[in-house]
Amino acid sequence: MDVSATQLAQLFRKHVYRIARNARPVFDSTETIAPPENRQLLRQELAASELLGTTPDGKQILLCTMAQAPCAMREIGRLRELSFRSVGEGTGLPRDIDRFDRDYLQLLLWDPEELEIAGAYRLGDAAALLRSGAGVPCTVIRCSASAPAWSPTCAAGWSWVAVSSSHATRAATAWIICGWE
Repeated sequence: MDVSATQLAQLFRKHVYRIARNARPVFDSTETIAPPENRQLLRQELAASELLGTTPDGKQILLCTMAQAPCAMREIGRLRELSFRSVGEGTGLPRDIDRFDRDYLQLLLWDPEELEIAGAYRLGDAAALLRSGAGVPCTVIRCSASAPAWSPTCAAGWSWVAVSSSHATRAATAWIICGWE
């Protein structure tokens, strides 16, 4: 945009007034990412989640739903948005949570010492999701390569790993331990 400082100030003023009237803004903008959730509340919710295993470095592999752990789901949405924005993607909203999250399971890697979620993967029973009308917005895979065609299927959604590089290998380890290679 090649404009003078005066023209830019006029455009900015117009932008602010349009926002105040709920009109379409002049400039495209992205909302600020939501602040982190309360760590103690996260710990309480995730303590009640299903523990599937632990990694060699003590991270917990947990399974929960949005209804069981709403604070954790908000944090997953915040971290999902943060991670996807770091590679030029994302929704542009404070959290990346959509209508499918309430029907899917959240497989997550929890760091109980740092009190943070290191990564997560959305998954569900594809047949049950289709029967309920929830839909399957992602890849549908058989839970085992050797399973017959009529066996249960799994709807695998988006995964992400925390932007912190210290968690990347730990999250990858958790997916391999759980069989999600």
